[in-house]
Amino acid sequence: MRGRSVYFCDVFLSGSVLLYSQPYRLEKGG
Repeated sequence: MRGRSVYFCDVFLSGSVLLYSQPYRLEKGG
């Protein structure tokens, strides 16, 4: 089940990136 954990990690990373980039963009006024 190595592929599944890798997929979950990828989804988690991309999700956190979106969550962190959204407020950052709003702060910059973009």
